[in-house]
Amino acid sequence: MIRNLSAFVLSIVLVVAGAHQNVFPEGDQYSYEFSNNVFIKDFKNGRPVAYRLVGTVHVANILTVDDEKLLKFTLDSPQLNVRPHGSDSQTEFNYHKSPLDNYKNNDFYAVWNLGNISDIYYDAKENAALTNVKKSIVSLFQYKTSEGVYTENRASGRCEVSYKDTAHTAIRRLKQNCVLETKTPRIVRPEQPLQASAQNYRSTDYKFFPDGSIEKIESRDYFHIALEANREIGGSIDSLVVLRTDGHLTKVSRADSKTPKEFLSQLKNYKGETLETSPQILDEPLNSNLKKAIKEYEDALATSNIGTVQSAKAFLNILPIARIAKTEEIVPLLKAKKLQEIKPQILDILGAASTVDAHEAVKKAINFHYDAEVDNVERYLQALAVGVRPSPAIILDLLKIVDDESIVEKVKTTIIHTLGSTARRFAQSPNQNYFSDVVVKVQNYFNDSIAGCTAAPCFVQYLNGINNLQSIHFIEQLFEYVNDTDRSISVAAMKALGSFPASVWNQKHIQRFEDIFYQVENTFDSSVRTLALDIVLNSKLTEEQLKKLLSHLKTTDRAFEVKKYLLEMVRMFSAENDDINEKAQRIIKSDSELNNYHIIGQKGLTTALSRKYSVRSPFNATLISIQEIFGGILKRGGVDLTIDSPKSSYSYFTLGLYSGGLTSFVSNSNDENEEVSDEAANAGMEITVQGSYLRPLQFFSGQGELMGHVWSGTASEPTPAYLANTVLHDHHESLQLQNGATVQIDIESAMSIDLNGAIQLSLWGRNAQIQVNKNVGLYIAGKILVNAGFVTLDLRFSLEKEPKLNLNTDVDFSSENILCMQLSQPDDVFRYEMEKNQIIPEIRHHVKSIKKFKYNIVGITHYLNEKNNEMCNKIFAA
Repeated sequence: MIRNLSAFVLSIVLVVAGAHQNVFPEGDQYSYEFSNNVFIKDFKNGRPVAYRLVGTVHVANILTVDDEKLLKFTLDSPQLNVRPHGSDSQTEFNYHKSPLDNYKNNDFYAVWNLGNISDIYYDAKENAALTNVKKSIVSLFQYKTSEGVYTENRASGRCEVSYKDTAHTAIRRLKQNCVLETKTPRIVRPEQPLQASAQNYRSTDYKFFPDGSIEKIESRDYFHIALEANREIGGSIDSLVVLRTDGHLTKVSRADSKTPKEFLSQLKNYKGETLETSPQILDEPLNSNLKKAIKEYEDALATSNIGTVQSAKAFLNILPIARIAKTEEIVPLLKAKKLQEIKPQILDILGAASTVDAHEAVKKAINFHYDAEVDNVERYLQALAVGVRPSPAIILDLLKIVDDESIVEKVKTTIIHTLGSTARRFAQSPNQNYFSDVVVKVQNYFNDSIAGCTAAPCFVQYLNGINNLQSIHFIEQLFEYVNDTDRSISVAAMKALGSFPASVWNQKHIQRFEDIFYQVENTFDSSVRTLALDIVLNSKLTEEQLKKLLSHLKTTDRAFEVKKYLLEMVRMFSAENDDINEKAQRIIKSDSELNNYHIIGQKGLTTALSRKYSVRSPFNATLISIQEIFGGILKRGGVDLTIDSPKSSYSYFTLGLYSGGLTSFVSNSNDENEEVSDEAANAGMEITVQGSYLRPLQFFSGQGELMGHVWSGTASEPTPAYLANTVLHDHHESLQLQNGATVQIDIESAMSIDLNGAIQLSLWGRNAQIQVNKNVGLYIAGKILVNAGFVTLDLRFSLEKEPKLNLNTDVDFSSENILCMQLSQPDDVFRYEMEKNQIIPEIRHHVKSIKKFKYNIVGITHYLNEKNNEMCNKIFAA
């Protein structure tokens, strides 16, 4: 028994403490059966596409000098096996001819020092695909026998590696955060809901003989790749490498050299490299003729198709071609008479491309100084503002153009907005920030320009640009402008503060927003107060803060619509957040004065609601509608459309409607504790696309224009608010598997939007209607590809959806103020197509499978609340 115990202890010592000295005795060779199974699966449990690589690996120590051992590796008879077409078996593979059969295949070498391997030495004339396989094999023989966390260079890059004993003769290695020294292009949007995640599990298990030599290595790479906004869209990659020996040793000749370095220097045509494998990037043929591509999709790009999948798909197919097009190729297309009807859609593409060639072409073909060209110039600039690949050269050029006093004023305003948006996107791109030279220049421009303003429109113009920039450099300055006596400046400054992510604000900031809402030092416009409240509610509310907010409902503040806004927003947040709901319920139940109908049933027409309007689609999406009422009519209304992921939400489109100076026409009473506004009658529409605030669209300004609309009837006609094609997903990255193959992830999406809105006002009937109609065509194209060089596997998917949304609001102020909201979605169809391919290059082997899914989505009218139902019944009963 003692002898057995001693043997057990000895085995532990060999494997853990001094195992490295006993591994690979000089002159001995181990032979390992080698296999690598690779699968790509979809999330619909369909048949995976796969391949298997097999062979025999011989490992021999041909020279030992102190702790250094020169290992000679041989990969015998590497063969590619594939699954029989139509087979459901996970294990059935048959040999298939491939380029691998003809690759030059010589021995390869590595210097092994107590488990560490820095380089591999191989025949430089060998194919890179086979070299990658050899690097992956060598890297598996680099290991440690003591538990801990290390940084190691491996086949898949420089990785964080941890080791843990799993048995007295076994260890497990886990690796993560692998970074390739060979930089490959990586494009990922900073907005988390528009990303694709590549969650992975990468482990290697080692099993040892009692003498410390390696019996078996089993290495697995598993990647789960999915859209962040919908984890059901995507696929998985599973690669398993196994090396196993029966322990039988054969003798080999010792190298006739004094040191490993001397031996390696004598090898002809051999080169030494790190273990990092070389990316195998598959560049698919791209039609580089932009004119031909536009002609092919000319019908799909028609204005009448905006808001459909047809338009989004055409946009996404042409975009990569536009990114490589030259200026001289683009200019004739913009000037072509036959293409004038789709010219705005071509400008969408050029703005999204965001290349210097496209920018120069637009300047040559479109005159920024002519009123007749304003719509085209703005269409390009707005596309540039929401483009996902900002160019510093274009930003610098816009800084030159904006100082040209001869450009049209509307164009100047749009350039200012675009400067803010493009500079922000550049600051958020990899290896950049708000201290980058080009971003600092934009910040300085805004600083200098706003300092020279003397009139409110000038201040508002630059505040909107700062809104898009979102630089914390301006926070203190924005707080100062919030206190301005001019309502338009104060509101614009607060909107700019509201554009910042919640993570920017500390507790001192939140206290200042609370003081604005409670009007501690100054009185503020109701919109400024409610915008400040939004920021407070989006922070990490403590129970004490929420209690103070709810207690405000009991105050004598006569701005009852502001208190109604507070109540509506707390209800909306409580419906979405269990923590806030629990706190609110506890606070209300503990306060009998607060828990009273006269307090909880605040008068007023202001509403706030949040509704899920898309769950079976590429997106989990939410609609947030806020209608702030003042004097019986809409003062500030917004419809915010967000894409939601488990971690965050992203507002991809906001339509705002506003009015002012109309209370004297329609209000029955003036019991709001605010100054009666002396501003001219006005109404308009505000659009924010993917965080970029666009130049507002004004319906009318002044009583004369208002009465003109009333008499002509034009106020009752829906006004196109936004017609455009834009990019959403733009995700491109490559990763290296342990087996030496490259994973390519390419996911792009486009959204075609047709959105219009209107305010209809009757001074005689004393009623108003607000309409918001949204038509969207959404198209996503994704590819997950494994490329080993001698074989490729891929999963491609595409999604199509055309959601529509209609929001109608009716207000009757003929006697008592009544507001009715109707939110409806017509029937819709969601199409999802998956294609899987197995391709062996050079021998024309291509196995393809396609699956299509179609889901009919029944239309719905959303229930808002009981009070809304009662008011709708009153309006439509009349």
